Amino acid sequence: MLKNHDGVIKKGSEGTKPKVYVPMRYRAAYRAKGFMGASYTPNPATCSLPLPQTTLGEYFDLVTDTLAETLTGPVDEKSGKATPALEDLTRLTAADIADVDYVLVCAAAPANASVMDSRDEEGNFIPLSLQYRPYVADGPDVRQTSIAGDPADGSSWGDHDSYEGVEVENRSYYGHQSLITNEDQLDQILDAAKLAHEAGKPCIVILDITKPMCVHEFEPEVDAILVSMSGSTEAACRIVAGLDEPSALLPMQMPKDMLAVEKQLEDVPRDLEVYTDADGNEYDFGFGLNYSGKIDDERTKKYCVEPLTKLA
Repeated sequence: MLKNHDGVIKKGSEGTKPKVYVPMRYRAAYRAKGFMGASYTPNPATCSLPLPQTTLGEYFDLVTDTLAETLTGPVDEKSGKATPALEDLTRLTAADIADVDYVLVCAAAPANASVMDSRDEEGNFIPLSLQYRPYVADGPDVRQTSIAGDPADGSSWGDHDSYEGVEVENRSYYGHQSLITNEDQLDQILDAAKLAHEAGKPCIVILDITKPMCVHEFEPEVDAILVSMSGSTEAACRIVAGLDEPSALLPMQMPKDMLAVEKQLEDVPRDLEVYTDADGNEYDFGFGLNYSGKIDDERTKKYCVEPLTKLA
């Protein structure tokens, strides 16, 4: 747990389920490369609950949005079925959630369109971003000449006896813009937070991540943030429901922004300028909250020390 403003998340009562509004997750159609894909391919729009309704219903008295039975989006070529248009989704209003305990957004991390080779459809190298909104890599710490690359003539390094005299391609992405395929996830977080506060309810966000991400785009607008790195958002739901007290610590640093990401060095540990939230907590390696506040135990004493940067 990274944020818990005013103790929104607390121990619950056995046998009592909090009433929770969980917005459906809408993702517009996008183009991206598959994990091992050689070219960009279209992906249809999707709209569904972020977790199975049976899972959410186990921990919460669930209310959610309504998706039209007849979808009006373009027909997906693979399935031959219509896809959801944003107009097919009816969000709940402040009046609809007047009796809920809180709004819970289960959010996917920013997804880059070309993870494997970081190129756009024209073949230009582009930055891999940790934020939802478009990021243009033109800051002072962006390398304009890459430190690695293949031979510029298209050959492989195995064709050369040495590196000397070989012209190397420049893989710099300086001046280019990221391609994030789920920017609408940020809009849904911000819309949910606005709706929650209009109704006088707290907004809790569970982030499903596998690497650091930028939270500055939405953190000030929400009341609590949890991160799930185990692939089990259900475990975070148990914490939100008050069934388990959070005890985990961040195994990595969360960056202040993309400028901080560019400034850090590739071969120096924990040199990142980390994010400080509205409550004054720094999202640094080894940070985590429980019901009482910042965790300070034998683990933090052992691991939250200065990293080794020199040979002993």
